[in-house]
Amino acid sequence: MSIAPTLTYRHQNRLMLSLNCDNPAAVSIASRCQHPLTAIEPQSVTAAQALEALQQAYQTGYEQHAANEFELLGVGIAGHGDPLLALPTLGELMQRFKAIRHGVPISLLTYGLVSPVEAEGICQQLVDMGVEALEIYLPAASPAAYETAVQPLTNDFSAVCQFISVAVSHELRVTALVPEHAPAKSDIRQLAQALGATVQLV
Repeated sequence: MSIAPTLTYRHQNRLMLSLNCDNPAAVSIASRCQHPLTAIEPQSVTAAQALEALQQAYQTGYEQHAANEFELLGVGIAGHGDPLLALPTLGELMQRFKAIRHGVPISLLTYGLVSPVEAEGICQQLVDMGVEALEIYLPAASPAAYETAVQPLTNDFSAVCQFISVAVSHELRVTALVPEHAPAKSDIRQLAQALGATVQLV
């Protein structure tokens, strides 16, 4: 269900924001997870435009859907693009949004396809921004199966695993998003838990 038609939509009691249209894989995660993106045109936006969309969504009734923010589950950054490919915009947005609305939980939906040499720095940036949780798409438990399922354009399975581990070490809550139809789901669950993540079927 679209709220602010250009950039935001509601999904399972959470306000979702589409921030950019760049991806490190062939298909966006939100599309893979069947998030309602049909009303949103793929685009990359400024922090000011993203903030305006969030404010509009709140003002047009998002807060009426539950008694408090914890029931609403806060804001998820997830759309046509991976938010980790728009860190400068994300950082500016978070600074401005947190100044207006204190205590709103922020999560990112991402592939986690981050270079191992950048993982520590990116996770620290996310913590400093006020991001609390990551949902990382993990459809396989082996390099070959991951390559087939995701078709990454940059980095690989081992980079994702390291990023999950580093994120957990920075006390970010990490959820591994595992497709319902994925083969060897028990193996993926074991891998995710070994890396410190919880598992959600999508």
